[in-house]
Amino acid sequence: EIHLERATLQYEFAVINGEARLILPLTVYEEQGRVVQPALGDGDPCRAFDGEIAEIVRSLESGRPSSILSGDLARDAVALCRQQSEAVLQNRGSGS
Repeated sequence: EIHLERATLQYEFAVINGEARLILPLTVYEEQGRVVQPALGDGDPCRAFDGEIAEIVRSLESGRPSSILSGDLARDAVALCRQQSEAVLQNRGSGS
Protein backbone atom coordinates (compact mmCIF):
# COMPACT_ATOMS: atom_id res chain seq x y z
CA GLU A 1 0.00 0.00 0.00
CA ILE A 2 1.36 3.39 -1.00
CA HIS A 3 -0.21 6.68 0.04
CA LEU A 4 0.42 9.55 -2.37
CA GLU A 5 -0.84 13.14 -2.35
CA ARG A 6 -3.78 12.46 -4.65
CA ALA A 7 -4.19 8.69 -4.62
CA THR A 8 -3.58 5.49 -2.73
CA LEU A 9 -2.19 2.39 -4.45
CA GLN A 10 -2.71 -1.17 -3.27
CA TYR A 11 -1.26 -4.42 -4.58
CA GLU A 12 -0.77 -7.78 -2.94
CA PHE A 13 1.00 -10.82 -4.32
CA ALA A 14 2.02 -13.88 -2.31
CA VAL A 15 3.38 -17.38 -2.62
CA ILE A 16 1.15 -19.77 -0.68
CA ASN A 17 2.05 -23.46 -0.48
CA GLY A 18 4.51 -22.95 -3.31
CA GLU A 19 1.94 -21.34 -5.62
CA ALA A 20 2.06 -17.76 -6.83
CA ARG A 21 -1.17 -15.94 -6.04
CA LEU A 22 -2.37 -12.49 -6.89
CA ILE A 23 -4.33 -11.50 -3.79
CA LEU A 24 -5.20 -7.94 -4.84
CA PRO A 25 -4.46 -6.60 -8.34
CA LEU A 26 -2.97 -3.13 -8.58
CA THR A 27 -5.76 -0.82 -7.45
CA VAL A 28 -5.64 2.98 -7.55
CA TYR A 29 -7.97 4.89 -5.24
CA GLU A 30 -8.13 8.40 -6.64
CA GLU A 31 -8.66 11.60 -4.68
CA GLN A 32 -12.21 12.08 -6.03
CA GLY A 33 -13.24 8.55 -5.00
CA ARG A 34 -12.77 6.81 -8.34
CA VAL A 35 -11.23 3.32 -8.17
CA VAL A 36 -9.12 2.11 -11.11
CA GLN A 37 -7.40 -1.22 -11.75
CA PRO A 38 -4.95 -0.54 -14.60
CA ALA A 39 -3.94 -3.34 -16.95
CA LEU A 40 -0.41 -4.57 -16.23
CA GLY A 41 0.22 -6.86 -19.17
CA ASP A 42 0.37 -10.63 -19.07
CA GLY A 43 1.60 -10.88 -15.49
CA ASP A 44 4.84 -12.67 -16.32
CA PRO A 45 7.37 -11.24 -13.82
CA CYS A 46 10.21 -11.95 -16.27
CA ARG A 47 8.85 -9.35 -18.71
CA ALA A 48 10.28 -6.50 -16.62
CA PHE A 49 13.68 -8.21 -16.59
CA ASP A 50 13.50 -8.72 -20.37
CA GLY A 51 12.74 -5.02 -20.76
CA GLU A 52 15.68 -4.03 -18.56
CA ILE A 53 18.07 -6.22 -20.56
CA ALA A 54 16.76 -4.74 -23.83
CA GLU A 55 17.29 -1.23 -22.42
CA ILE A 56 20.87 -2.09 -21.41
CA VAL A 57 21.56 -3.40 -24.93
CA ARG A 58 20.02 -0.25 -26.45
CA SER A 59 22.15 1.93 -24.18
CA LEU A 60 25.36 0.05 -24.98
CA GLU A 61 24.71 0.02 -28.73
CA SER A 62 23.85 3.71 -28.85
CA GLY A 63 26.61 4.78 -26.48
CA ARG A 64 24.08 6.86 -24.53
CA PRO A 65 23.25 6.29 -20.86
CA SER A 66 19.79 5.00 -20.06
CA SER A 67 17.52 7.48 -18.31
CA ILE A 68 15.28 4.70 -16.98
CA LEU A 69 18.10 2.58 -15.51
CA SER A 70 20.09 5.43 -14.02
CA GLY A 71 21.59 5.57 -10.57
CA ASP A 72 19.47 8.66 -9.95
CA LEU A 73 16.28 6.59 -10.05
CA ALA A 74 17.78 4.02 -7.69
CA ARG A 75 18.86 6.78 -5.30
CA ASP A 76 15.36 8.30 -5.37
CA ALA A 77 13.78 4.89 -4.71
CA VAL A 78 16.01 4.37 -1.67
CA ALA A 79 15.16 7.87 -0.41
CA LEU A 80 11.42 7.13 -0.72
CA CYS A 81 11.85 3.86 1.18
CA ARG A 82 13.70 5.67 3.95
CA GLN A 83 10.98 8.32 4.19
CA GLN A 84 8.32 5.61 4.42
CA SER A 85 10.27 3.85 7.16
CA GLU A 86 10.65 7.10 9.09
CA ALA A 87 6.93 7.81 8.74
CA VAL A 88 6.08 4.36 10.09
CA LEU A 89 8.49 4.77 13.01
CA GLN A 90 6.99 8.18 13.82
CA ASN A 91 3.46 6.77 13.44
CA ARG A 92 2.63 9.24 10.70
CA GLY A 93 -0.03 8.24 8.25
CA SER A 94 -1.86 6.03 10.72
CA GLY A 95 -4.54 8.63 11.33
CA SER A 96 -3.40 9.25 14.90
